[in-house]
Amino acid sequence: METLIRMANAEQEDVEYRRNNIILYKVPESDSILAEDRKKDDNRFYKQFLFGLNIGIFEEDIRKIVRLGKRNSDSAVPLSSILVQLGSRHMKKLVMESIQN
Repeated sequence: METLIRMANAEQEDVEYRRNNIILYKVPESDSILAEDRKKDDNRFYKQFLFGLNIGIFEEDIRKIVRLGKRNSDSAVPLSSILVQLGSRHMKKLVMESIQN
């Protein structure tokens, strides 16, 4: 019984953890050779995107930025998704409302 309770609590924590995620689709991939440079380019892209919304978001509000999927070098302009985890649901709500307007 105790194991089931721990599993349920872990699942609830996972849901809460993911609740602040935003995924931006079809983001151009960096053509940098080094993975570290590509990651910097992804961070720069998404920060410009978020800060360009002018909603009062700060660098501290962004917990992590991760490129999803394998690197796609087959197409002329490789595109893939970026996951951004924000620090609060309030910040996610501000971003989503700003995008919809």
